Amino acid sequence: MDLSNNKLQDSGVEKLSSGLKSPNCKLETLRLRSCNLSERTCEVLLSVFSSDSCCLREVDLENNDLQDSGEKLRDYLKKSSAPEKALLPLLPVVKASNKVLLNDCNLSERSCEVLASVLSSQNSNLREMDLSNNKLQDSGVELLSSGLKSPHCKLETLRLRSCNLSKRTCQVLLSVLSSESCCLREVDLENNDLQDSGEKLLDYLKKVLRRKSSKLQRGERDGTRAGQLMANNSSCAAAAADPDAAACILNRTKKVENISPVLKCFH
Repeated sequence: MDLSNNKLQDSGVEKLSSGLKSPNCKLETLRLRSCNLSERTCEVLLSVFSSDSCCLREVDLENNDLQDSGEKLRDYLKKSSAPEKALLPLLPVVKASNKVLLNDCNLSERSCEVLASVLSSQNSNLREMDLSNNKLQDSGVELLSSGLKSPHCKLETLRLRSCNLSKRTCQVLLSVLSSESCCLREVDLENNDLQDSGEKLLDYLKKVLRRKSSKLQRGERDGTRAGQLMANNSSCAAAAADPDAAACILNRTKKVENISPVLKCFH
């Protein structure tokens, strides 16, 4: 059923949900593009998906402002006995949201592949994603990286705390950050065994920031924050009050030229 480009609003989807929950409903595809929907619709759809009789396999929510559906999505997955399977029909909700919280959802590397497809989608609105406290491992981050490198990816904040990651993940992230289309401003890697890779990542990021310094001065998209990185182990930090100088504390102090954003790395 395609109801796109109608002013259904959240109240309309709520009325529709009674039929979607019916044991007699056989509907598998529902298109709701540009229907003036908000995060309230996300809550309604999660209720529909939790129904044992629900047959929906595909829901299209493009061009709706779902804003932050993160906590509702996380709570739904945490209650599921098979969260990775439960995530699949919810991918349209993820794609239409600005922020999703998937931390502590018992996800594995298999979920990273489908999330990468969301990130690389041309119409994805996702700006912030929290995958902390899931057993993603390095292989999961590697799968996720294909989406992060996509020119369509708009993600700015990625949290990967306590995800069983090693120095291999740092190499993957170096590759991601070298992509000209990368929009990441913040990556949280705390409580992972990165060994000595944090310093290598920091050094590379400083080079990236130097290259983008001229763009910062012109006030392009990288102008306010070019990156914040957090990981575990011994601490270091680089910060600058103006584009002409910066202090870098890396067990010693040295001057770094032409870096205006704030960069933090605990490695």
